[in-house]
Amino acid sequence: MFLVLGLSKNYDPGDNSGHAEDRIQECEGARIARRNNLALAGIVVAAFMAGAGPQDLEVFGVKASGTMGVLTACTMVLACHAYWYFMRWHHLADDAVILVFSVAMNHPPLPFRQEGPRMLRQKLAALFANRACFLLVAMSAAISVWWGVGAVTGSAWTE
Repeated sequence: MFLVLGLSKNYDPGDNSGHAEDRIQECEGARIARRNNLALAGIVVAAFMAGAGPQDLEVFGVKASGTMGVLTACTMVLACHAYWYFMRWHHLADDAVILVFSVAMNHPPLPFRQEGPRMLRQKLAALFANRACFLLVAMSAAISVWWGVGAVTGSAWTE
């Protein structure tokens, strides 16, 4: 969960290996996945707060109309959030490096996948970005589910 959501500052596997100041450096793919999640979640949340319904949105160039259209759009929003979190984890597992704390400051970064479990810290910018992303994705998911339930129960969104 430290890698997928990144909500905590520290990760300690419990065996005290590594140094408490070792930091994980996210790769570009992980940052792109987070930005995609932020963008989609931001659009859904902003639309909801502006009073728009799912029929007012274009999701990936498709405008939802009718119950099936709204359900499809809501399902796609949820699926994309899950996919981008899944891809974030894979990018981190494959391409992230560990910036090793060293008094001499000349220790090269370690490949993340080749290292055993070790204590890690996140950079503060990544920590706050991950928390903001998680909050927006949670709000977007709740809104999507609410819109989907509204479409099935026959609310005004599908008219």
